Amino acid sequence: MEYGVAEPLQEKHRIWDSYWHDSRLQSTVAESSQEAELLLEAHWREVFAELPNSAAILDLACGNGAVALIAARFSHETGKGFKIYGVDSAAIDPAAKSSRLLLFCCSMCS
Repeated sequence: MEYGVAEPLQEKHRIWDSYWHDSRLQSTVAESSQEAELLLEAHWREVFAELPNSAAILDLACGNGAVALIAARFSHETGKGFKIYGVDSAAIDPAAKSSRLLLFCCSMCS
């Protein structure tokens, strides 16, 4: 069977979508510990604390939107009023994430 360009790209997109479908916060290790997740969240909360009220946050290559969700929770808890946008080629379901996020699935290859 001979493959054209579209088939390998579709398979790559399927794998990418599948990888980011769960709630993982990072992509550096296959299995992350709860302690590592808490440390990463603490780091991002420190970063977000430095931003002014009503700041716009753009998360490029956001995967499943996990960091954008941390920003949304932090903004809600502190009343900072962030505007949060996430973009990835993975198929993101914004409604499943939060009503406070705008997440976009963009494929540059389609």
